[in-house]
Amino acid sequence: MTVHVNNRLRILAALREELLGPSSAGQPLNLEEPIRFSSWERSYGPWKDAATGEEILTRETPSQRYGVGVLFPLTQMRDEHSNPEARLLTEIAGEPAVTRELETHDYSEDVPDFEVEAEISGTSYSRSLESEGDDFDLSSANRLNPSSMGISFLVDMPKGSSLIVEVPQRHSKFDYPVNGRYKRFQVEIEDTKRDWWVRVPITIRAEFADSAIRTANRTRVSARREPTTTNLAGLNVQVEVFARPHGQYQLVTVSLINRTDPAQTTGLVKDEMLLFQSHFRAFVAGPDGRPIRCILPYPESRHANDELSRSLEEESLALLYRSVRTYAIGHGCAADWDDPVGDRVIWVSAEPFPIFEVSNITPNIRKLDGSMLPEIPMQPLAGLVPEDDGFQLLQELVDAYQDWIREKLKTIPQLPRNYHRAAAHHLEQCAEACERMKTGLDLLRNNDVARKAFQLANRAVLLQQIRGQIKRRALEYDCRSRTERLAPLKEAPDPLSPPPGRGKWRPFQIAFLLMTIESVFNGRSPDREVVELIWFPTGGGKTEAYLALAAFSMFSRRLKDPADAGVEVLMRYTLRLLTAQQFQRAASLICAMEHIRRSDPEKSLGDTEFSIGIWVGGDNTPNTREKARRILRLLERSDPRATNTFVLTQCPWCAAQIGPIRLLGKPSQSDRHVRGYEEAEGTVILRCTDPDCEFRHRLPVYVIDEDIYDARPTFVIGTVDKFAMLAWNEKARALFGRDQKARQVYSPPGLIIQDELHLISGPLGSMVGLYETVVEELCTDRRGDTPIPPKIVCSTATIR
Repeated sequence: MTVHVNNRLRILAALREELLGPSSAGQPLNLEEPIRFSSWERSYGPWKDAATGEEILTRETPSQRYGVGVLFPLTQMRDEHSNPEARLLTEIAGEPAVTRELETHDYSEDVPDFEVEAEISGTSYSRSLESEGDDFDLSSANRLNPSSMGISFLVDMPKGSSLIVEVPQRHSKFDYPVNGRYKRFQVEIEDTKRDWWVRVPITIRAEFADSAIRTANRTRVSARREPTTTNLAGLNVQVEVFARPHGQYQLVTVSLINRTDPAQTTGLVKDEMLLFQSHFRAFVAGPDGRPIRCILPYPESRHANDELSRSLEEESLALLYRSVRTYAIGHGCAADWDDPVGDRVIWVSAEPFPIFEVSNITPNIRKLDGSMLPEIPMQPLAGLVPEDDGFQLLQELVDAYQDWIREKLKTIPQLPRNYHRAAAHHLEQCAEACERMKTGLDLLRNNDVARKAFQLANRAVLLQQIRGQIKRRALEYDCRSRTERLAPLKEAPDPLSPPPGRGKWRPFQIAFLLMTIESVFNGRSPDREVVELIWFPTGGGKTEAYLALAAFSMFSRRLKDPADAGVEVLMRYTLRLLTAQQFQRAASLICAMEHIRRSDPEKSLGDTEFSIGIWVGGDNTPNTREKARRILRLLERSDPRATNTFVLTQCPWCAAQIGPIRLLGKPSQSDRHVRGYEEAEGTVILRCTDPDCEFRHRLPVYVIDEDIYDARPTFVIGTVDKFAMLAWNEKARALFGRDQKARQVYSPPGLIIQDELHLISGPLGSMVGLYETVVEELCTDRRGDTPIPPKIVCSTATIR
């Protein structure tokens, strides 16, 4: 764990140095004497100032190198009445506080850099404070080239105390360099003069009296004395404070503003007027100068306790995060604070490069008596344990959930009244989920087909899990002895003795299955059109849960009608985010299902194989058979232009290597560089390279579009952009169970899985939405009296 934590810290440091700066690398360079290099190679750094250890930039200007935490000069303020339609009023604690000007900038190259910056002159700023005392202009914080950054917080200032704002040389929490400017100096390289830049740290410390803050009423607060600064010569960087009363406390906004005026600055070029790695911290000090814990939780909006004006989602979030308090909000940056004691913190800070560690969420659940709710083994559910169907453990899970709901209901009166409606709504949803779990369990007990499909799905996932543990078995060809060497398979995994961490359902996974199987199995279920969402942090087991549901759906369809062998599951990824590893995992499940079908003496699953197809763009897979043959020939010749787009590089069942292999010795023209991809039947098929594998003749995997249209794989994984092909390629109708005349000859897909749901929000989602209606229509079975729509299941780790 220590190694992992250190690696994470190294990644964070590298990311910070890349975006925010400064870099810590460099050889010392003496700037006290002229710098000359006899060659360009000798000038290559990185370098740092030998006297101060500060960074030196050599190949680009500071503003080209860094784009985060930079404050540009604020040069002039547009007339506040020039664009009245674009004037917006934001709210702080429910009252107008910050005026933002939305302005149209012309960023064409013929306009000087500083002319496209909206400015706030001292005169205009003062007029705004005097005539419109509730306006504090932080509009420059959110522009393309920001000039200010700020934070707002609520403070209880004792008499005799002072608000201290520090702009330090090093970050007050993470101890890395902050707040620097860059000064230009010249070096000579092969008789050519070049501008280089050396970083110079700056500091500011400003102090504001409690009496001035307490008496401020939507006005700017004057500092107790002139701020102390270092290395600010030529720059006009100011700490400004705006305060107003909020009940018995004061709501304070502190900002750091670069008010440097290029017109009044001589001897400095543009990049010398910028502030980099901006950061500041604010706290209250008592008369003795020691920090006081007197910063309070940031106030909610005026509507926070108004049930009529708050949405149910807002109430839900307020309830869920009621113990997670916010102590400051940022303007043009993030805000941070120290660990609270009680409901107060000592300091708050402005962070252009925020860092937050998200705590792990455990899938483990404790019962009301404190004991751990056990993980549920797959073997009994798969029908592999005589006289134990595993249903007793499922019943205990449902009962434990119901008991938890009952106990939670008793706690609602103990909550503040403004949380009651959200709490009741949450538990109503929990109760509904619990009832659906009971319905799913009753279906398994009372319906033979559903129970058989559930057992087979558990068996397939169990096989997929233990087969997925097999490490890739390398294949080599010795050109001298003309023999192949394949790493041996030590022994076939035993489903009754799975490796540690395999062969068990976490409570949330099996609960999700119980809740959804009835609406997947029964096309006329009242929950058929409920879009299911499985939500859990990355690595928690979402994929296993929805793959198990997919297996249940595919087995159910075959058990109901063994001849109904079209596409049953459409799994959609967003654009090209589908990885070979994800496809390998799904292909492993399909191989497990096909193994089960072949092993069934009763042939209850029909004569057509379970198979999988990957339906993505031509850059990722060969879309035509001709292209596939051409790619294979290039791979055979080890042509440097060849890109392996056959996706799989190992057998999903036994992990034997397929594709390009290692050749030992000097190959002859007849020696083949590729194994497992073969031309056959006018196309390219994939097969296992192990002669003992049951998929040695052919894997049930299709990666070529033309093969997919002909084979109609049981499980099709595609990317959402591929569905645009529906309007252009009539062969795609085969995926929806239709023949060449568009007649419904097989059932259409009954289950749609949308992975990474959050990625379809925004513009991409708008485009996907153009196809969503027609895809759902094509997946709706209208052959009976009642249309049967597809079941839609989504997965995400990041959506709220």
